Parts: sequence; structure tokens; C-alpha cells
Amino acid sequence: MRSINYGIYFLIVFLHTSTRVYTQENIRFHAYGHTPKTISDSLYFALKTAKNPSQQLELLTLIAQEHLSAGNADSAIYYVDNIRKYSNTNSYYSLRAKFVLGKAQTMQGLYDEALKTYIEGISLSSSGNTAKLLQEFKLGISDVYIAKNEFDKASPVLLEILDAKEESPTFCP
Repeated sequence: MRSINYGIYFLIVFLHTSTRVYTQENIRFHAYGHTPKTISDSLYFALKTAKNPSQQLELLTLIAQEHLSAGNADSAIYYVDNIRKYSNTNSYYSLRAKFVLGKAQTMQGLYDEALKTYIEGISLSSSGNTAKLLQEFKLGISDVYIAKNEFDKASPVLLEILDAKEESPTFCP
């Protein structure tokens, strides 16, 4: 009697699970991945133990650039936001953060936002001693135009960068 009850129980469970129709709403999918470690622990430790704001801003900028070079645009934007919180608008670090933000936006395909960011960077870097940053913003604009296959717009910007290099041979973007 007892074995018949177990047999009936397993038959009911089997029929119940095999006849259930799953719709897209009922499917539960969990994916677990591994995020590669692209930033050394020493940078994070140095950031945590930084004594003054300029050290913190320097390390935040370095970490953002490392994330960008590793292709982690979202992480780079996160650190750019932190730099913006702790630096004034016209500081060197704020300008570097704007450049990293433009590169991250370009990587994500947000070309119009990237152009806007680079243009803001140009307007902020034209005052002061930031000639290298000014040329990097222009190079960023040309990158966006090339990514958009607008080569006719990219070439004048690139020629402008070359002209600036001829005027100042020590300049190296």
C-alpha cells in the first residue's frame, strides 16, 4: 500500500511538472559572471589613505583613466562623478574628468553627449595654462566624428591639432 502511494505521488508530481507551460514571464534566469580585476588594490588603498584632497583627486583621476583603458566606461563615469563632487569646475582635475567622461560617452556610443562634453572642456580649458588638455579635447572631438563616419568634419579638427603641434614642437598629445 505504501509503495503504491509513493508511486502515485511521483506520478502526480511528474505529470504536474511536465505539463506546465512556461511563458516568458515565468522563466527566471540568473547569470553570474566574473568581473576582471583591472585596478590594483594599491590604488584603492592609496585612495583610502590619501591625506589631502589633491592626492584624492589625483588618485580618482588615475583610477577613472585605468577603468577607461580597460574598457569599463560605466566604472570610469562613476569615478568622474566622484571627481566632480570634490573639485571646482575649472580645476585641472575637473578638466581631466571631463575628458575621461567624453571618452566614456564615446565608448558607449553617446556621440552627441560626448561632443557636448568635449566642447565644454574646450571652453573651460581655453583659459589658463592647459594647452595639452585643449588639444586632447579637440582630439576627442575628432574621435567622435570618426566614430560617426563623419570624416569631413574630423579632418579640419585634426589639421588644427597638427598646426598647434607645429607652433609648439614640445607639445605631444
